[in-house]
Amino acid sequence: MKKINRFLINGEIVLPHGTESFDLINPTNGQHIGSVVLGDEYDVYLAVEAAKQALKGFSQYGISERIALLRRLKDAVAGKKQELIDVMVLEYAISTP
Repeated sequence: MKKINRFLINGEIVLPHGTESFDLINPTNGQHIGSVVLGDEYDVYLAVEAAKQALKGFSQYGISERIALLRRLKDAVAGKKQELIDVMVLEYAISTP
């Protein structure tokens, strides 16, 4: 069973401030497959502030630098393609009534 209890905020993996957990249930068989710790208002505040700061830096890049960054992101996502597909299929099954 997987427990997701870390967030990525400002480029760092951090423990959430929130303590409430959400159970992940496979709707096809009712099996408990994991849980995720939910963020609270403070976690959201930290994430939004980090995004605001990142935007300030990103907005200073020229077009060619932005394109290069987006290509790196595309390559990183492509490198995890099968893992992302597997997670999305499971997530879809979780959210489908």
